[in-house]
Amino acid sequence: MKKGLLLTIAACSLFSVSANAKIWRPYIGVDYSYIDAKYESPYNKQLAQEFNSVTGSVGIKLTTNLAVEGFYQQSLGSENNTAYNTQLINDGSDSSVKIKAYGVDLVSDFINLDMVEILTSVGIGQYKADVNRNYYYGGKMMNVTNSFDGTGVRFGVGAQVNITDSLGVRAMGRYVLTDVEAIKSIKEFTVGLRYTF
Repeated sequence: MKKGLLLTIAACSLFSVSANAKIWRPYIGVDYSYIDAKYESPYNKQLAQEFNSVTGSVGIKLTTNLAVEGFYQQSLGSENNTAYNTQLINDGSDSSVKIKAYGVDLVSDFINLDMVEILTSVGIGQYKADVNRNYYYGGKMMNVTNSFDGTGVRFGVGAQVNITDSLGVRAMGRYVLTDVEAIKSIKEFTVGLRYTF
């Protein structure tokens, strides 16, 4: 009984502190992302490595300097690449790749100067690469499609400039280690907006 009362008082105290600190504030975001993918095998190095993508996110500030943020990312169309056989004329391949990802990040503004926040993030995402290849051998074409998916651990650093109490501009650099069969790692740079309610 006493323990239950103490826990209730502690929870109420935390709630009142949270209200004064303006935490538990939800926000939404949209980013442009430039992706540079590194492939595991020479076979996959024929694929495009650079992608333009868009990312949507929904987050909530849990404490004065920690937020949890869910995201969905998708490349803007397919990125194409062509590789030719140097020994046989007209033999080679062309390929197109789409990348999608979704997951969650913990974002900390470990330096907060009100208008400017210095950010770090760590998270986990599920990544998928849809690959379409056309092979040309002796005047014949063969098409092969594959989907590779797996998990990526995400590490980021960046900054946010708060234009108003509700609107901020954020830029992040991120490094992702994946266990996707085709992709070894991803470097990405994002810039976008966050609107806090």
